[in-house]
Amino acid sequence: MNRRKIIPYSRVALYSFLLMFSIGFEQVALAQEDPKEVEMIKADVAKRIPSFELKKINYRPWDFYWAMGVGEMIPGLRTRMRVDYDSNGQWVESRQSIPRSAKNANDLIGDMVGEEMRESFRGADYIQSYHSDPYYLVSMKSGEVYCLNKKFKRMKSGPMHIKGILTKSVKKDIVSRLENVYILEGKKADEPNCYQYQVVFKTDIVDYQKGKIVYTEDGEWYYTRYYMNNYDFLPLNLMMYVADRGGLKNFGRLNYDKSKEGEYFSIEFKDGNVIKMNSDFEEIK
Repeated sequence: MNRRKIIPYSRVALYSFLLMFSIGFEQVALAQEDPKEVEMIKADVAKRIPSFELKKINYRPWDFYWAMGVGEMIPGLRTRMRVDYDSNGQWVESRQSIPRSAKNANDLIGDMVGEEMRESFRGADYIQSYHSDPYYLVSMKSGEVYCLNKKFKRMKSGPMHIKGILTKSVKKDIVSRLENVYILEGKKADEPNCYQYQVVFKTDIVDYQKGKIVYTEDGEWYYTRYYMNNYDFLPLNLMMYVADRGGLKNFGRLNYDKSKEGEYFSIEFKDGNVIKMNSDFEEIK
């Protein structure tokens, strides 16, 4: 099976592009939150994490709330935190950032990656959630991402939000489609009656490509998505398309999808419109 596809990229063109459009890719929080739910979240997060200093609450377009601030889930380490709530204001997950520059984190970073890999460490999150034991999500400068349990042992895969969704047959199929794959998380997909698995895998372009792979509840492969957020490796034609339409400020997520129907780019505008383009960068109606 041909697992990978070579897509033309231009690093030099990218640098010129970023000089022209030096605007970040951060999505704009939508002002659609329910005031009652916001008050519930404020009360809950104050009880759940007494050290938490709330900065703001963002409503996300996938019906989630993010309570942003600083606090201590790890005793003695006060850093940025994000506490997630669902559309009903119910707690889902808390995570504390562990940047390489964090004060009082030297021993913790050494425990996570080892002294020999300290310079390769980019950052980590300590995560508590309703669906798993606490764990560390570690990111390296190379792009590698993996999960550690509280004893700093590498987990075979990240947590599954729903028990039993990572069956042997599904895992075997994921490994057959993606090279050097590590499964970071499994949960219910946006598509009805489907599960999605967040993954990191190798391609012809990079050693660690982030994406997701989606299966039906019956274990049938639905599609694979490459997250095109590594701007060092955006296709040149795609950069030109973005430039001709006002630059990064007008765009949201860029993805590359593979499914039984074919392969295409999915391009999301900040106004909510989404278009598809084939590998020749022709719009698909």
